[in-house]
Amino acid sequence: LYRGEMRDVFRRMLAILESEVSFNMTEGGKVADFSSQAGAEARVSILAGLAVVAVLSIIIGWLLIQGISVPVTAMTGTMQKLAAGDHTVEVPATRRRDEIGAMANAVQVFKEAAISKIALEDEAARHRGHAEQQRELNDTERANAAQAQSVVMTAVGAGLERLSGGDLTIRLDQPFAPDYESLRTNLNVAMARLQQLVTGIVSNTAGIRSGTDEIAKAADDLARRTEQQAASLSKPRQPCMRSPPQWARAQKAQCKPGPSSPRPVPMRRSPGRSCRTRLPQWARSRSPRNRSARSSA
Repeated sequence: LYRGEMRDVFRRMLAILESEVSFNMTEGGKVADFSSQAGAEARVSILAGLAVVAVLSIIIGWLLIQGISVPVTAMTGTMQKLAAGDHTVEVPATRRRDEIGAMANAVQVFKEAAISKIALEDEAARHRGHAEQQRELNDTERANAAQAQSVVMTAVGAGLERLSGGDLTIRLDQPFAPDYESLRTNLNVAMARLQQLVTGIVSNTAGIRSGTDEIAKAADDLARRTEQQAASLSKPRQPCMRSPPQWARAQKAQCKPGPSSPRPVPMRRSPGRSCRTRLPQWARSRSPRNRSARSSA
């Protein structure tokens, strides 16, 4: 097609183009090789990055599980045990400074409050039991005191009844309760002293009665003799030649003759009076006439 000089130029340009195409092909192959290698390296890098991300995700997830899920699960189990009445369970994560630690401290407060409540209930139950025992003891003591008082009242009443009937030998021999033993002792001592006193009074009364009877008998005899002497002295114009009895010494001067007279001198009687010896007051009270007047009165 091209001749002459144009052919040479064409051939030179064709050679240049072939060399350029060959260079481009060579460099394109190099670039393709580099691109494929870079792509392979990129794939490897991406895969490595994905692996690292996966590992990091797994680690982060495990850390999250260990840091949040496990304590929360343990806290849930602890709270369930506390709700079931197991107050010996340990509350986990109480030393943590995050929200889990705050939750654990709150659960610990609930646990201590429950323990305090149980302790208060136990203390109240012990107090109730002690109060019940004390009440039963007081009831028993009151019943024993009432029984002892009833025994004392019965024994004392029986003793006083026999004492009112005149039995001074009554003694309370049945032992009383310690609180009433002094009462029994004092009553026995009082009854013994009363018996001694009444026995002495009866003895003295018997002696007084015996002496009184003797005095009354002597007074009756004396009054009878006095009446007889008075009757003998009251005869008409009969001189009083005899001396009066010893108990009428006050009238001796009227009836007895003087020491210078050689013989008894009859006493002069005033008109309307006889030579009768005046009796003393006690003899007049013992005379049969006065006694009959007093008995009729």
